[in-house]
Amino acid sequence: MLYAMALLWLIRRKRRGARLRHNYIKTISGQLSSPDFRLPIVARTNTERRALAEAIYSVRGHCYGTGRDTLLQIVQTNHLKEFIVNRLHKASCTKTAELLLLLGALSYDHKDQTLLARYLQSKEPITELCAMLALLNIAPKAFISHLCNTTTELHPFSRACIITQLRRGAMPIAFEPLLESKHRNLKLLGLAIVRSFELDIAAKHITRLIAQDEEIDTLHEALYTLAALKRPLNSNTIRQRLVQMSASQRKSFCRHLSIEGYSLQTIERLFPHKEACYAEQLISTYKRELVKTNA
Repeated sequence: MLYAMALLWLIRRKRRGARLRHNYIKTISGQLSSPDFRLPIVARTNTERRALAEAIYSVRGHCYGTGRDTLLQIVQTNHLKEFIVNRLHKASCTKTAELLLLLGALSYDHKDQTLLARYLQSKEPITELCAMLALLNIAPKAFISHLCNTTTELHPFSRACIITQLRRGAMPIAFEPLLESKHRNLKLLGLAIVRSFELDIAAKHITRLIAQDEEIDTLHEALYTLAALKRPLNSNTIRQRLVQMSASQRKSFCRHLSIEGYSLQTIERLFPHKEACYAEQLISTYKRELVKTNA
């Protein structure tokens, strides 16, 4: 009985929080879209402050840098940053990660990066990642510096989260310095940016990476990025680097090229006979499926 009552209370609390967040988003959007919209935004309880912080996180992710002064005034008036910081000290790992993301959305002050220092050194991957995402919002240059100094490898999931944050309106980051860096994390992030935003002008930088880089994972990402840009792959350099890959890696890349729409002639020039035959089977199967679909 007690368990059922506690569960019911939790459900009601979640629903109330969702309603509050929805109403706050509507009010904040009204203030950002109309200078004459003057409905005050006040959060008196902890539940209301949490809902308002989440609403600002959502709105800031869609306003792409506009409305800075309005959002900052709401944060300061309701003491939202202090509210989040006070809860960070006693939060669980999952809650800490959530609070760090909120802190990144609430702060516009570069000095707040000092608050994140201990979390950037966390042994919990999700905590460190969320601290990095918060730092990206607060101080992009410090974020780049952290990537250079950390021993943590920037895995695909982390890169995807960073790209999502960039798409949500964080300060844009130039890809050229990243691709020209000697640091693995920066090169991988640069390739992820190029691939996600389809920056065709980066092709020459990627070609140079393929020719010169000694790290096999960077080479793989560069090859896949160049293919995602639909660039020609018929250079001697690319053929030589493909030879250095294992049979399973070549097969995987061959399958990727087939999916990306590269011609069989292009694939035959890049891969040994066995992989080329594999690509031919894939392409033929895909064509048969198209015929069935259009029949």
